[in-house]
Amino acid sequence: MDRRKKIINLSITAIIVLAIILGFYLCLVLRKDNSLSNKKIKIGLLIAQTGFGSDFGQSEKAVIPLLQEMYGDKVQFILEDSKSDAAKGVVAARKLLDVDNVDMIYCDLTSVANAISPILKNSRKILMAAVYLENLTKDNQFAIRNIPNAKDESKLLFRFFSEKHRGGKILLVGSNDEFGRGAVSASKSLLNEFGLVLAGIDTIPEDLSLIASFAEKIVKSAPDGVYIGSMAASMGIFIKELRARGYKGIILTTDAFSYDYILNAAGKSAQSVVYVDFPQTDEFHLITKKLKGKNVTPASILMYDGIRMYLDRIHLETYSRSDMNIKDLVCQITGVYGNTKLVKQEMKYPLVLVNADR
Repeated sequence: MDRRKKIINLSITAIIVLAIILGFYLCLVLRKDNSLSNKKIKIGLLIAQTGFGSDFGQSEKAVIPLLQEMYGDKVQFILEDSKSDAAKGVVAARKLLDVDNVDMIYCDLTSVANAISPILKNSRKILMAAVYLENLTKDNQFAIRNIPNAKDESKLLFRFFSEKHRGGKILLVGSNDEFGRGAVSASKSLLNEFGLVLAGIDTIPEDLSLIASFAEKIVKSAPDGVYIGSMAASMGIFIKELRARGYKGIILTTDAFSYDYILNAAGKSAQSVVYVDFPQTDEFHLITKKLKGKNVTPASILMYDGIRMYLDRIHLETYSRSDMNIKDLVCQITGVYGNTKLVKQEMKYPLVLVNADR
């Protein structure tokens, strides 16, 4: 009797152990590598390879092999050149959606993101864009911004300026495009918060031959500070002309100033400009090392961080849900990658001021 009881107990134990092993094996199989879905994920990269945006578009392209190495054959990256043009960007976006059937699109230019956002919204596909566009996330519940917005940057700049010039007059100048107009609009809405006085709003001439006389006009109006919102090389020329004509006030601008084509246009005057930048992270140094001296810009890091946040966090939350739920889900997803946080459709970066101590 005792022997029979022992055999039964041993059999039960063996069955339990086998069940545990089988369950563990099934968990591993179902979980998959990299915690991604079984279906190959297609990422559309609508980034400028030609035109005015190619400086940062080319630096973004350089990190694609790093992302491919990290995620292997579970992710397919499909690159389309927006040609730095909104209309051509729309054609490329439709190809990515209708022909390539991508799961999401990453975009790097304000004008292009603004043009394709309604298309992505109607297709119920996620748009991740490194753009200032103020209404990006308000107008599209499927959109995610992976760059600090204009208000966050301007708050840092105006806090610094108000400490130097309490109640000071500041002139807002932008380029004649969506980036410039958006940056100026967002900055204007913050002046009262910091007790600053609007000295006026103006636009950098598109005709480069007119920039010198435009700078002369600004110098004569003598504002305490000039805020400039632009991604064009003409901003660097304007700053150079301001200083050449004796302007002594504070010049403030966005993180776009960190790009070489603007810094080079400003020349030595760049050293006197207070602008916003991202702290160099471990990821930045890692990418710089892996790319072996290739041009690594903030755009490289933004795309690298944004795509990783999508694959490691956002895709996991959305791929197994019905399309009906994704809209509400995107607004609720939170996550952390490196030094960035995803909150309410925005990746929040820590910001620093450059040249503030000069």
